[in-house]
Amino acid sequence: MVAPRDHVLLRNSGSSNWLAIRELRGTDEESMTSTGTTAVIALIDALLVETPGSSFRRGDAAKLSAADRDLVLAAVYRQSFGSSVHSVVLCSNCD
Repeated sequence: MVAPRDHVLLRNSGSSNWLAIRELRGTDEESMTSTGTTAVIALIDALLVETPGSSFRRGDAAKLSAADRDLVLAAVYRQSFGSSVHSVVLCSNCD
């Protein structure tokens, strides 16, 4: 099954196997005061969109397994920045 762009297929969170999220806004980014679990759950709660067929809605992010939270965060990244992750790795043994 291929999910629409705003749907996230879940693997470990009970009866509903998907949820819907809206796109990340600048205010969402600014609201992140830490990268801890509590802050991540609050971010996901803010992004959840009530959609027929999914049992997840705002306030339900704490019900997600850690693995499914990671899937949601990856989907947020993909929506915002695309499917590639670009980085620069510096070798401590190289100049």
